[in-house]
Amino acid sequence: MRFKEGLKDDGGFSLIEVIMAVAILALMTLPILNYFTNSSLRAIDGRDKQTATMAAENIVEELGSYSNYDQIRSLLASPSPTASASPWTPSAPETDEATYLQKDLKLNGVAYRAKVQIKYSVYNSSTRVVDESEGESVGSGTGDTVGQSFNSYAIPNPSEVYSPSNVVAVEDDEIDMALSEFYTTILASGGGSAVTLDSIRAGLDRTMCVDISYKNAEKKEYLVRVYYLYEYGGTYHTEITLQQSEIEKSKLKNVFVFYNPLRSGVVEDEVRVRTGNEVLGTEQIPLVKGPGETGTAIEDIGFYFAVQAPDPALYKITVSSGNAMGAKYYSNVSSVNGVAGSASEPGAVRPNAFVDTKSGKRRIGRIYVDIYEVRPDGSESDSAAAHMETSQAE
Repeated sequence: MRFKEGLKDDGGFSLIEVIMAVAILALMTLPILNYFTNSSLRAIDGRDKQTATMAAENIVEELGSYSNYDQIRSLLASPSPTASASPWTPSAPETDEATYLQKDLKLNGVAYRAKVQIKYSVYNSSTRVVDESEGESVGSGTGDTVGQSFNSYAIPNPSEVYSPSNVVAVEDDEIDMALSEFYTTILASGGGSAVTLDSIRAGLDRTMCVDISYKNAEKKEYLVRVYYLYEYGGTYHTEITLQQSEIEKSKLKNVFVFYNPLRSGVVEDEVRVRTGNEVLGTEQIPLVKGPGETGTAIEDIGFYFAVQAPDPALYKITVSSGNAMGAKYYSNVSSVNGVAGSASEPGAVRPNAFVDTKSGKRRIGRIYVDIYEVRPDGSESDSAAAHMETSQAE
């Protein structure tokens, strides 16, 4: 009996042992619980951030189709397109440089308030906005800074220019190429050692040419060629191409020519636009589409001639269009001598052939969007849940 009683052990874990075991277990599981808790909070925060960012993207997309002050002002005058959509309202007083808007929206069940600042900045014919208030300064590719007045000219934003439906010719060093060619040719012909690049430039004549013809007999594509004809002294001539593009007939909408001034001071350039190509024997593009015809006719095409200079008021152009007189012509220069008529109407000038060079429509330079969460009481969060900005000129 005593032997069996010695083998018997009725002892268990003491209370202290249990408490210590629970404490150790808690210490081991607490980091794991914290990890999952923090991960859950981060996931929620990330989801909220993503939703707010989507709300900002929706606002940017909504405003992306607008390009000038008048269009933005129409948002405040127009009711919301649907009963559930919140209209735009002013969020701050307007200034000459900016308009401030706000509207409420819901996304994924979350209420937001979008606050938008729209700035009317200077831009040029190259690629970027120039925002003088932020110290930015961008030239036209030639070291020039385009002045504030350029913002009012009826020339589309670069984002509207560089599209698949347009042909764009931008002058780079074509003038230098012409001067070098003339200089070399004149010296080689014994034209005199007194000739300099500056003297050639002073006596140089230039014609900007745009020729549009059918690429081939199928008439499905246009061949658009933009080039310069230079002449010096009545003896020396050269031709330099700026751009040559092939484009579907149904796509062509506009031809843009951004050119550099030939000389400083008041300068007049001659512009010639024609269709068909006598050398290739291709026929002229019709002025209007006939019954059942598709594609682009001359009346559907716009031609833009914009000088890349700080002060376009110093420059003027004379346009000779011949059989392309039915097209739409635009320029940012101060004086346009009109569109010369066809051979049957020598010297004719079509009234209103050019738009007013100063449209008065301030162009949108940049859009700033801030998204705030809206609390149940209608107030907004202290800080923005998402911020986005976009340049309309890029």
